[in-house]
Amino acid sequence: MKILLTCFFLLLSVTASVFGNETMGWRQDGKSIQNEDARKSINGFGAALIITPDLDWDAKWNTPADTSPRFSTVDKLKVGSEATILIFFANPKLNSDGNVNVTCDVKISRPNSKVTENKGLRGFTGKLQGAITNTFLTESVIKFVGEPSDPIGEWIIDVTVHDNYRQISVPLRAKFELTK
Repeated sequence: MKILLTCFFLLLSVTASVFGNETMGWRQDGKSIQNEDARKSINGFGAALIITPDLDWDAKWNTPADTSPRFSTVDKLKVGSEATILIFFANPKLNSDGNVNVTCDVKISRPNSKVTENKGLRGFTGKLQGAITNTFLTESVIKFVGEPSDPIGEWIIDVTVHDNYRQISVPLRAKFELTK
């Protein structure tokens, strides 16, 4: 398994899934969306996880704020193929200086019970550009490449996104099947 962690030092915002006030939750096309394993909001802080096979995910993301990017998601991934794990957040708490502090924990569980865990990955710290209710991509982006020696079967991605100023953690889960 080859997993590359990329940190983006410039965070871009988009209004793809705008998170409104404390009680509205995630919204898409102006309508409320229920919490799911891979997209949740807790006490006003929202987080989402996407595993995409889109090689052009970065170009899809880096669009004007009024454009909603559409990412393909992966349920099955063939050995030799790659996918990117994208982590999003919305509506983090600002401190008295107008800064946010978002971090992530990522745990990848393989079909052979081997686990890789990284805690305290960079989400974003500092001032956000745009409204805090916009959807933001974390600085931690994970690229997965299925190697021939990787175990075939279900891979589980558990991500916890932390709004450290609000002291709220949002647990997320997504999975895919690695096939020959």
